[in-house]
Amino acid sequence: MKQQRAVNGKANAPLREIKLAKKRSGRDKKAAELARLTAVVRATTYSELKPMNNQDLADQLKHLKLVLGRDIKKTSLPNRKAYVIRIQTLLFTEFGVGANNLEDGDDGYGGDGVRKRKARKSKGSGKLIKYLGFEWYALEEFEIDHLIDHMVADGGIVPGRTDVAAGTELYLVL
Repeated sequence: MKQQRAVNGKANAPLREIKLAKKRSGRDKKAAELARLTAVVRATTYSELKPMNNQDLADQLKHLKLVLGRDIKKTSLPNRKAYVIRIQTLLFTEFGVGANNLEDGDDGYGGDGVRKRKARKSKGSGKLIKYLGFEWYALEEFEIDHLIDHMVADGGIVPGRTDVAAGTELYLVL
């Protein structure tokens, strides 16, 4: 029995070496990619994203995910607008309103523009809500340009919110 295992082991040795070489090659590629992404200069403001091409923007997302360990959900990012919106959202989450250093009316990706504005007072508009430097009335309606993220609160800590009941659905929108 022992001799049979030794014979089988020798017969399978070339296949094992091929598999190990493939694994080593994959590890080397990952290490090289991580080294390349470590050298990427990370954007901290919206204006830094404007001159970047799609590959540079993809590298920014990869840098955040692999080097800094951010939890970035896999999504298909078909175009520049989607890349920029995703990175702007992550910058806003990390650095707050200070990350947006664009001129008023400039959204950073060539769309219609995102403007920070004061809420207008109107009768029957409900309670004034203030959050992260923005303000609006509870009954005010907004047009959603892009759905960025979705989560269901588990009763724990929700970034930027307090007293959120478990099971509450939260959406991050532009």
